Order: sequence, then structure tokens, then C-alpha cells
Amino acid sequence: AIRAEEINIVVYIEVKTCAAGEVVFYEGTDSDCMYEVRSGRVGIYKDYGTEAQELITELGSEDVFGEMGMVEGVPRSATAVATEDGTEVVRITWPYSLRSFTKPA
Repeated sequence: AIRAEEINIVVYIEVKTCAAGEVVFYEGTDSDCMYEVRSGRVGIYKDYGTEAQELITELGSEDVFGEMGMVEGVPRSATAVATEDGTEVVRITWPYSLRSFTKPA
């Protein structure tokens, strides 16, 4: 088993302030990070900007989004858009993919 003291992961954090309507990430783009809503609101949309646009959910303070694509190594499954002026999101990355950690035989 891997012991906690054997793992040294450096986490990179960047805070961004968004205007209402500003896209945080687009559906179909690479998933190299995840986000936390620090303040304000973020809408998660399928088919954003098309006639088929659908709001899946709206997230608020302390909600995390974008983590599944990063963990699974697949493109973003939806578009994230700030829905309030002054929305702050925290971008969280680290240099190693979680997929690279496997249970030893």
C-alpha cells in the first residue's frame, strides 16, 4: 500500500474573477484542472451558445466542478459560465494526473 508520507504532490492554485457571461471552460476542451467557486455563481451548460443550450445546474460558493474530466482524462462534458458579475473561481492543477496512481500488485 502507498503511505501518505510517500506522496508529495504540489498543487497550483490561481484565482480568477469573472464577469457575468464569461466562459470558464468550453465543452469538448481538454480537462487539465478543476475549479472551486469562491463566490458568485457558475452555470453548467450542455450545447452552450446553440439552440439546444440546456442549463444542467448552477453552482455556488464552495462547489467544485470540472474534476471528473481531469481525473478520467477525457474532454470537458459541458461548458461552465459565470452567471454573476464578480464571480471568483479557483483553478486547481497539479503536475501529475490522478490516473497515474495505481494500486501496487
